[in-house]
Amino acid sequence: MTPVGPFVATGGILFVVWELSGSNVVWRLVSTVAGTFFLFGKFVILGGSGGDLLDARAFFAAEQLDVLVLYMDVMTACVLALLPVIEMEHCRQQAAHVFSGRWM
Repeated sequence: MTPVGPFVATGGILFVVWELSGSNVVWRLVSTVAGTFFLFGKFVILGGSGGDLLDARAFFAAEQLDVLVLYMDVMTACVLALLPVIEMEHCRQQAAHVFSGRWM
């Protein structure tokens, strides 16, 4: 999995949800993700309601928010786990360039 993998997987999931449930649920999901990421964090689970996922007027249930937070944590871990590999490759390329004598 590359660092792009989590973004591709998220786009695929949003596309499937769009096809199954419509745009209202996708926009509600995206706004909930943004609010969770930037404002509430894991505490968003405490604000869940008993609404059905297909009911676009209701907020997500606590169980659904729990899965959302878990998914966000796993995708963040995937990206962060691959950053040292990318950085190491960048350092190797820089060292090869410096020690090749072409940098002078």
